[in-house]
Formats: sequence, C-alpha cells, structure tokens
Amino acid sequence: MSLYTIAGLKTAPAAVVEPIKVYPNPYRPNSGGAGHQHYIWFGNVPESVETIEIYDIAGELVTALHRVDNLVEGSDGIKPPGAHWTATNASGDAVASGIYIFRGIDKNGQTVKSTMGKIAIIK
Repeated sequence: MSLYTIAGLKTAPAAVVEPIKVYPNPYRPNSGGAGHQHYIWFGNVPESVETIEIYDIAGELVTALHRVDNLVEGSDGIKPPGAHWTATNASGDAVASGIYIFRGIDKNGQTVKSTMGKIAIIK
C-alpha cells in the first residue's frame, strides 16, 4: 500500500519545483572592493523557463532576461545554467534603489510555478 493510497489520493502530487535562487540579494552595485560581483545571478532556473521578466514595484516591466544553458566563466568563477542581470533596464540605464519582482516565463508566455521572487537593489 502506498502513501497515496493511505492519504486517499488517486494520483501522485505534481513534482516540486525548487525556487529560483538569486545571488547576491540584496545587491549593492556600487559596493566595489575585491571579489565584488557586477551582476545579479539567477540560479536553479528550471529548464521550462525561457525568460525571466523583472518588474518594478509599480508592476512596470523593467527588462527580460534569457536563460542560458552554457556555463559562464568570469573573474568570480564558473556559474551553472541560469541568467544574470546587471541591474539595468531594457534601455541599458541603471535602475533605481528599490524592490523588484521577477517571474519565470515558459515558451508559451505563461508563468512557471514557483519561479517568482523579489530582489532588493541598494545604492
């Protein structure tokens, strides 16, 4: 007898999707110093996510990031597949301090479950 039978479930629950991890959060773009990261890294991005949309607190789209599957090597080491954001808008201008909301979008333009979160920018 399985756990699902004991609990009275007819089907197994949907697979659990781990949340996207954001580092560093909060992000301080002007902190400088040795080892300072010049972008925000989105890791643990599910394969079903093609784009990460970032919105300001008013709900306006700031920018959209595309998921990359290849490894990225930089001065701070190698990162797994994901996306990175330089805290700029779609025009390339630096964003203001504040809270930003992100969500993962699939190829059909739908939000992927458990892929929403917040990012703090502190200048």
